[in-house]
Amino acid sequence: MSASQPPSPTQAAKFSPEGAAAAALNRLAKPLTKDELDEVRWEKERDQRQRFRRLVDPGIIRSNNEAMSDAGIKCLSTICHNILDHPEEEKYRRFKTTNHRIKSDVIEVKGGLEFAVAIGFREQVEDFQPYYAWKPTAQNADALRIGAYVLGEFQQKIIAKEELAKIRKATKQDEAQQAAQRVKLAFEDDRKSMARKSRMEKEHRQALLDAQDRADAEGRTAALAPPTLAAAPSSDEHDKDE
Repeated sequence: MSASQPPSPTQAAKFSPEGAAAAALNRLAKPLTKDELDEVRWEKERDQRQRFRRLVDPGIIRSNNEAMSDAGIKCLSTICHNILDHPEEEKYRRFKTTNHRIKSDVIEVKGGLEFAVAIGFREQVEDFQPYYAWKPTAQNADALRIGAYVLGEFQQKIIAKEELAKIRKATKQDEAQQAAQRVKLAFEDDRKSMARKSRMEKEHRQALLDAQDRADAEGRTAALAPPTLAAAPSSDEHDKDE
């Protein structure tokens, strides 16, 4: 059996470790596209998304009744998007615990304040008044963005649930209206039937009265009529008797 031939220079260059390393460096040097960057970031932030999801469920949803948890998710989502939509306005980066909506939809909702802290809010005091402020750091910005995304997931479920409830309510109202209409029609039919029956009975009674009146009138006429005289016998009958 003959010895194997040595690889050609082209093959040697193609499979050399130096060539593979150079190719890898070239790929790293090439800038990633926006879609590639988004995909890399998406995978990198998977654990953070899961952490925020757990803060919502079971953190908020299973610790409150449905109305409170829905209100808390909506309020926290509004807080997040106000900062994201108005990054330069400081008023959106703070909230007072004495604010009516904040108190009812964040402070009193179990898990609500924990979520606010997780996206970067910290308690502070100004003029002896406590409030929570969000500091614009890179870490807080990422937490805010991811938290807003997760809240959006749950808010979509809330919207779908509310739409379904509206449809069911409208369906029940329609069914109730149809049932009421059927009852109304049945009542009208009964009323018409009773009126028809009453009219027929009245006509029947009137016919009996009319017949009785005619009979009474005929009886009175017969009573007032003069008696009929017997006819005198004829001359032939008289002669025959003789």
